[in-house]
This record gives sequence, structure tokens and C-alpha cells, in this order.
Amino acid sequence: MSRRGHAAPLPTTAVRRPPVLVSDGLVVEHRDGAGAVAVYDFRALPVEDALRRSLARLFAARCVPSRWTSHHSSKHFWGPLQAFTAYLAALDAPVADIDQLTAGTWKQWRLSRANTMFGYRQIVTVRGLLLDDPRLNAAAREALSQRVLAPKAKETSFESAEFDAIVSTARRMFRTAHLRITDNAHHLAQWQSGAFTRGSGAWLLGEALDCVARTGEAPHDTRIRQRGRVPARYAKALGGESSEHTWQRLFMTRMETVALGVLLMAEHGWNLSVINRLKVPQATPDAGSDSTRIYRVELEKHKRGTGRYFETRNLTDDGAASPGRLITQALEATVFARAAVHTLAPGTDRFLIWRSARAPLDGNPQDDPSKKSGVGVFGFGIYGCTAHRWATQQGFSASPFRRGRRTVNTLHRREPGQNSQATHDHVYALTDPQVRQAACMSTACSPSPCGS
Repeated sequence: MSRRGHAAPLPTTAVRRPPVLVSDGLVVEHRDGAGAVAVYDFRALPVEDALRRSLARLFAARCVPSRWTSHHSSKHFWGPLQAFTAYLAALDAPVADIDQLTAGTWKQWRLSRANTMFGYRQIVTVRGLLLDDPRLNAAAREALSQRVLAPKAKETSFESAEFDAIVSTARRMFRTAHLRITDNAHHLAQWQSGAFTRGSGAWLLGEALDCVARTGEAPHDTRIRQRGRVPARYAKALGGESSEHTWQRLFMTRMETVALGVLLMAEHGWNLSVINRLKVPQATPDAGSDSTRIYRVELEKHKRGTGRYFETRNLTDDGAASPGRLITQALEATVFARAAVHTLAPGTDRFLIWRSARAPLDGNPQDDPSKKSGVGVFGFGIYGCTAHRWATQQGFSASPFRRGRRTVNTLHRREPGQNSQATHDHVYALTDPQVRQAACMSTACSPSPCGS
């Protein structure tokens, strides 16, 4: 509306959206909310050309802002679609197009899927896509419309002793990293203030730390025969040339970042995808106390659906046991990594950043930093394979995140964590053996109505 309440004029130029279907209708480009593009080539599917085109049209119809705003959604459908077309290609009488799909073929496909959440996801995603096509014959549509029962959850919460051991291990590992980085940060601050005599061992250590903070590397020789070696005077001040003596003084490792993620999960009940997407929390000093900090933490969860992706939590750090203390410590442990990444890719606001022993990591600093797994020698977030490796190295049976989150929300917090109450009850609480056992014990110990 204009200032006087009249309708504002429409734009004179038409809004041009990038094409979704390209390359003769067989390649689909999905542009997410941030503008990044994922490409899906239907020419690679092992079926007839007509069926490829039909599937590409159905897929492209969902690659719009009103349906799929994240690449997670399109990738969620692409894998099952590849499995479905591979199954059709192996049939004695391959399906040429969607209007030739029969109820029997669909039922055979359903029976061929494993009775797991993975098999369930393959069935329901492909079904949803095919039902969008009006050419589907009546018998096939009826078969596709039949209810698909989700398999019973096999994942359970951790036993108390195992969960406590996981959290204790993570706390010990992260505390070691936090103390190491803050101690070296204090030494660097002293060097910058001129507290050390020039040329002394403490001064050389401070100069080496300054180089690490600025470049991510300790001072090294540039001569051809000595290239990459730390000069002897700095190696002596640092205590050695290995990563433990050089860049790890100011940067967390990949496994230490997993430990921090475990603590965030244990304290707040967040799942791994939410932890991976965390932006740097913003702190606002509390008006009532100079020593209190209130952090605004933005949580992102795409499975909630369009318009409900984001949630904000305020976490207060007013003491050792407060919910915001871990945020303060994490900010202190990642301060140099975040500064280094900001230099390489200005505007990066990722919270969990670690340094790799190898260089470079994937990604161009000029690309959208929120869509990459790293910049230069710095990595973002926690990979699933890394979480499994951390668990194996520490002597645990599996990644701590999925079962750990279930443990926190069902046994400790006993309330939904970024889920509806119905999802919390039916998916997490009612299916967990420990919750049922606790309920039975509570019922057995409670007095009867008559007092007997």
C-alpha cells in the first residue's frame, strides 16, 4: 500500500525465475532458499526416456519455494527414485511410462523393500511423487494409496551408566581443548601487550602464536630444502613441530569438536543436524548484572516444514551450572578458528569450526559459506562418519547423537525437544523400554485407591 492507503503500482518488469527443467527436460535444477543450486540428471536413470521425462516433471514441480526450500528435501527424494528406477529396469517387462505402471508392479516393489526406516522412506517418497501424476491408472492409484506402516523403532535410549560415560568422556576431551586454547590465548595477549623481553623463549612463543592466529600455521622456513620446517628457535619455544605443539594450541581438532557437539546434545537435547547448522550465538549483557551474559541461539530444523524452520532460544550464563556456560566456553575455544575463517570467507557465521591436519578442505572461499563443509584447512560441523569414529576411538558402540538425544528428551528432560508433544509421546517416549519400565515401576509402587 502507498502512504495514502492506495494500492501500490505493480512492477513494470516481470519477475524472472531461473529455469527448473533444462537440457531437453531431463535435468532438474533445484535452487534453495539461499540461492544455491543442486542439479539432478534424469538421463542417468536406467529406464525408458518417456518415464525419465515424466519423473523429471514431477520432481521439478516440487523444486519450487512453496514445496522444497532446502536441498535436503530434493536429496531425500532423489535416492529412493534411483532405487525405484533400478528395480523397474530389472523387470522382465520394464515400465515405459507412468501410465503403464500396474498395481502388481507397485506391490512387488513394496515387498522388495526392507522392513526398516530406510525401506519405509523409499516407499513413501516414491509413492508421494507418483501420486502427483494424473495419468496413473485407477488400480495403480488405489494400490499406491494403501496405508504404509512404519516399522517399529529399534533405537533405544542409553543405559544410565553408558550415557554418563559418554558425557564424561566428551566433557574431559572438550575441557582439555578449552584450557589449552585459553591458556595460549592468554599468552598471546601478554605478548601483544609487550609483557615479554624481546628474543626470550616466552617472546618467541608469543610471536609463533601470533603467526598461528593470523595464518593458521606456525612460522615455517620458505627455503627450498627446508620448506615447511619450523625454524629451530620457534620449534624450541613451541616444544616441537607436530600439530600438538603448533596449530592445536589455538584451534580445536575434528574429534574435540565432536566432544563439544556431544555436550550440546546432552545439555539441550539438540540433534546432530541442528548442532551442525548452529550460527554463532549473539550475546547481550544482562542489565541486572555485569557478569551475566544472555545468548540468543538460533535453531534450524528443516523437517518441521515450510514456515516453521527456525526457533530462538535464550541461554543465560550466570554461573558454572547455568545453561549458557557451555556456550561461553565454546565461543572461547573457537574464537581463533572463527576469525581465521572470516578472513578466508567474510560473512561466515558457523559456530562449530575445527582445523584439519590436511589442506585444503573442499570448498571455494568465494562460494556461499553456509553450504560448504569447510574453507581452507578449516572444517564446519560434525560429519556422521566422524561421530562414529569418535565413538569407536573412545570405546563406545555407536555414534552418541541419535540415541543420546532420545536419552536426554525421554529420561532427563522428559519433554519434547523441537518436536510436537504427539511426536515426543508416540515416537520417543512410548517406544522406549526404559520409559515403559519406569512407568510400570511407578504404577507398581503407587498406593491403590482403597489404601490396601
